[in-house]
Amino acid sequence: MKGLRPVFDAFSAFGGGQPGSMDNVKFAKLCIECGLVDRAFNSTAADIVFQKVKPKGERKITFVDFLWACDRIAEAKQVTYATVTHAIVMTGGPQSSGTKAEYTKFYDDKETFTGAAASIAGLEKAKSTRERKHWKDGRVAPAVNSVPAGLKESYAQFCSFGGGNGQDMNIKVWGKLTNECGLLDRKLNKIGADIIFAKVAEGGKLLSFRDFLWMLVLVAEEKGTTFDEIGGQIARAAPDCSGTKAEYARFHDDKSTYTGQYVSKFGVEKEERKRMKSLGGKRGGACRGACPASRWCSTRFARSAAADRARCPPRRGGRFWRTASCWVRT
Repeated sequence: MKGLRPVFDAFSAFGGGQPGSMDNVKFAKLCIECGLVDRAFNSTAADIVFQKVKPKGERKITFVDFLWACDRIAEAKQVTYATVTHAIVMTGGPQSSGTKAEYTKFYDDKETFTGAAASIAGLEKAKSTRERKHWKDGRVAPAVNSVPAGLKESYAQFCSFGGGNGQDMNIKVWGKLTNECGLLDRKLNKIGADIIFAKVAEGGKLLSFRDFLWMLVLVAEEKGTTFDEIGGQIARAAPDCSGTKAEYARFHDDKSTYTGQYVSKFGVEKEERKRMKSLGGKRGGACRGACPASRWCSTRFARSAAADRARCPPRRGGRFWRTASCWVRT
């Protein structure tokens, strides 16, 4: 039938395929969109027809194989061959039912592309001639000699807290200062305080007292107050230590229990322990039924005669056997 080949090629090329060869997925799509699938001929039957007409070992069918498939469909549906081909031709081609994305300015408008995306899209964007102003421009530098009384001392206390050198301030100390001095509120939160520190630091990690004064200038602008009021509020504060005190631990707090390298490390003086002399060199003699505790045992391990008699081991070839109280000769 006229017009059947263009429809076959259109379905074959749909989704990035090649015209003239159709796979199982495109064939199933053709059967569904052309209205060939019903109770008498379902999608499983369409797969069976495709497997019967395709060459052995291949995954796609040609146009000639497709004509044989139309004949098989007509036989399964009990209609004429012309009815099946007419339904396919009247469809005109595949239909796309994908969801269309909404308009996105930074994707659809190529004028907003910058950097590598602009070069890939072939856009030539004019370089901006506007120079960025430095954050110090238009602001009066604070005088170090005319600061509120006690501000420098409070600054040194916060910088010395936690093992600091008392001169340089890092972002951790700055966060502690803004929190304990009551500078944080709705107008200035923790993120705003960190931004001020990063702006003044300009890539550094430690700030001097002069840089600290610049931060107070920015804080005063952010909160809508004066530099002297912020400085006086900090001068009246001091660092607070709210750490948890650990419970007493004998093996940590009592240095007399230290052994090994910790003795020399912490300078602990320990008495040398006196070792008990072994009686292994004594030979001869025999067990007389009672352990001679008064002769061979130290006073620390002395036992009564009745108790030592019960612990005295039997004779075994003249060897020494140690009991809980002494060395016994057998």
